[in-house]
Amino acid sequence: MSMIPTPPPMAPALKTAAASASSKTGNGASPSTSPPPPHMNPLGSDVPVAHRFLLEVQGIQVGVFKSVSGLQVSMNTVDLNEGGNNQYTVKLPGRVTWNNITFSRGLTDSDYMFKWFKTSSIDLYNSNKGPLERLHVAVTAMSQDGQRLRAWEIIDAIPVRWKGPDFDVDSTSPLIEELEIAHHGFASTTNPSGTWTR
Repeated sequence: MSMIPTPPPMAPALKTAAASASSKTGNGASPSTSPPPPHMNPLGSDVPVAHRFLLEVQGIQVGVFKSVSGLQVSMNTVDLNEGGNNQYTVKLPGRVTWNNITFSRGLTDSDYMFKWFKTSSIDLYNSNKGPLERLHVAVTAMSQDGQRLRAWEIIDAIPVRWKGPDFDVDSTSPLIEELEIAHHGFASTTNPSGTWTR
């Protein structure tokens, strides 16, 4: 005896819709299909090229960067050994860790990144000149034609490392500066428009 369950009978309304689709395609041929709209496509569309990245701090555009690294989040797990269960160890969600993010760009006439680092330095924090200022930052991936592809909205960011360019008389490489920030997490927004503030 077959154990495969029998599908439920088709409702009258569905029968009518199916018959209509069959008559339009001719002799029960499969109807033509079109790709699902972007919000219905779980696999996404074509992979965008990592061309450049726009950095905004408190909604103000700081500059375009050549590279951004560290957009990563991970979660530890807690093992739970259940009595009588010898097949596996139960994994429970633990602490979430957000990696530091590093921005790199060619040296410009703007000293914003270094000044931002200085305002959050331990010397200023200990001098009681004001509370530690955590800022909201948005990193936006830009297409080659300047369209915004996706933005990562970073919460409560503070700079923790700044690196200036390396100088070498025998080198023709561009002068690069880096800024590394720590933060309390980020959210992702697809096809953002305008600047982001919070």
